Amino acid sequence: RVMRAGLQAWHIGYLRPLNGLKTKPESPRDKRAVQYFAYPDWRFDRLRQEYPDGRFESGANIGPAEWVNLTLEIDETHLKVFVNGDECITLDKTKAEVIAGNSPVSTKSEHLNCKKYPVCKK
Repeated sequence: RVMRAGLQAWHIGYLRPLNGLKTKPESPRDKRAVQYFAYPDWRFDRLRQEYPDGRFESGANIGPAEWVNLTLEIDETHLKVFVNGDECITLDKTKAEVIAGNSPVSTKSEHLNCKKYPVCKK
């Protein structure tokens, strides 16, 4: 998360388990189980409109009500998202603005290994 002119901004790796391959969703939902967006300027609907090639979304072998291991690798403006060890999204340039000194993640390469949490149905 970074601060920009009094507004909060951050990168998000977002899971949509009901779009996971285990539920056998129809296209294009089968390619939308993992999504990246950068709040507030680059929400997923804008990314879909301006980048219809789907580079900010990916399918994943997940389903509802199961444990998922989400790993984010962040190095300045580079981002990789792994789900259960499978690389799902790789970005050479993210959309969130980098402002030195205001991010809890340093600009050095770090692995943010989230603990395993259940992905629950709504």
